[in-house]
Amino acid sequence: MSLTTKLEVTLPNYPTSISSYGSKLCLGFTDGKIRIYDVHQERCITEIDAHDFGVNKVLFDKLGQLVISCGDDGQIKLWELEGQLVGSLLGHTNYVQSLALDSRNLLLLSGDTDNSCILWDVRNLLDINTFYHVHSEAVSSVDFSADSSVFLSASYDGTVHIWDTMSLNSIKTISFSRNVPVVSAKFLKHQDYIFSACLNHKIYLWDVMQVKSLPLKTYSGHSNMHFRCGNSFTDNLVYSGSEDAKIYAWDLESENLVGVLNTYKEGFVVNSLEVQGELLAYTLIDKEFNEEGCLRLAKLEEF
Repeated sequence: MSLTTKLEVTLPNYPTSISSYGSKLCLGFTDGKIRIYDVHQERCITEIDAHDFGVNKVLFDKLGQLVISCGDDGQIKLWELEGQLVGSLLGHTNYVQSLALDSRNLLLLSGDTDNSCILWDVRNLLDINTFYHVHSEAVSSVDFSADSSVFLSASYDGTVHIWDTMSLNSIKTISFSRNVPVVSAKFLKHQDYIFSACLNHKIYLWDVMQVKSLPLKTYSGHSNMHFRCGNSFTDNLVYSGSEDAKIYAWDLESENLVGVLNTYKEGFVVNSLEVQGELLAYTLIDKEFNEEGCLRLAKLEEF
């Protein structure tokens, strides 16, 4: 596997999150700004002074009409693509680190460093329920299943909780080790399976319906011990950024490492990435925070 870089942009600050929709890429930054890039035009088309402090997560809504952001100011905001503020969601008491939107564009889930989550009604900008202190450490990741019937919250406490969307009850807790922080968790397209990326150089695949909480598969070979590295999944491949400035790809079924993509940025971390068909969008940050960040859009070549 190899990469052919189609677009490279030196970023004015450190990127924290990336989201894609069609030809547009949205990035959040530690300076509180959101920047939307048009791939075809190869330039930034919108810059928003979004938050008082760093932006931790950005995502497009399911129609690509809005951008949702959260930050260290404890706020969640909804934006039109031209930069107009649509509304704000207030209720968190600390840094908001994670967001997920359900497939119907109706429900939003957010995770906080105060170990809590909030479920929101997006259309009416109202909170439905606050899950207080459901983890013993900060919530690092949230996600909905494909049919929105269940959702998850993951944490640096090493656990992933599965919740029923209708009853709001906890269904199950999975954990490889309470001593291994989970930095990202996501449902596979089939809702019975979950990926969790941990700060022990491993990504695990879990069967939600399995009685015993043991991982079905383990993907390893990359370096991930200190930073939140980006990861993405397709129908047959698992991708992860790494602290050695490379991107690793594994076969979903066999767990075999099938490709290592070198970004040739020594001293950098691939801290966010998204795969869409043959295109891979990813950002790099300097481990020592001495150099500017970088956004790249690349074409994935065949194996």
